[in-house]
Amino acid sequence: MRYTSDPRPYDFYLSHTDFKPVLSKYLIPTHSILHLGNGTSRLPSFMLNDGFTNQICIDYSPIAVKACQDIWPKLVVKCMDATKITLDDNSIDAIIDKATLDSILCETDAPNAALTTLSEIHRVLKSGGVYIMVSYSDLGGREELLNKCSWEEIKVERVTISTGDSKKDGPFVFICKKCN
Repeated sequence: MRYTSDPRPYDFYLSHTDFKPVLSKYLIPTHSILHLGNGTSRLPSFMLNDGFTNQICIDYSPIAVKACQDIWPKLVVKCMDATKITLDDNSIDAIIDKATLDSILCETDAPNAALTTLSEIHRVLKSGGVYIMVSYSDLGGREELLNKCSWEEIKVERVTISTGDSKKDGPFVFICKKCN
């Protein structure tokens, strides 16, 4: 497990700087936000500095959870399985997923685990809430999976990543809005 050998902060796929333009379109500081499979991502700490004070970070790795709690004591970080989210129905305005669903889809029971996770995401989101998923997967495969839930709409954006003086195409960001 990565966190046993290296518990330092690490962000999969993209940095806060590259992700912020997308997030700012869909999130406001008063939103309740769930970071799904947070690992040791720095994103919640940057968002806290931007005024997002109602955040919950979850990960199933106790090592990652402890590392986050030690580094960022002002953040709420809990050990929790994405297939069994222990939050109330309709309680979260936005869920951010940077590679969690991608990781789940690598498991032995991938289809069932992915659908269970999406069901849990849908359950805890408030009406009109958004699920923001970052993925390098092909568009068709992820859209097919996401369409198995009752989303009011699904948008897809491509993030541009800054690499020194140049820019390159980054991951896709799927924005799924729960029906009102």
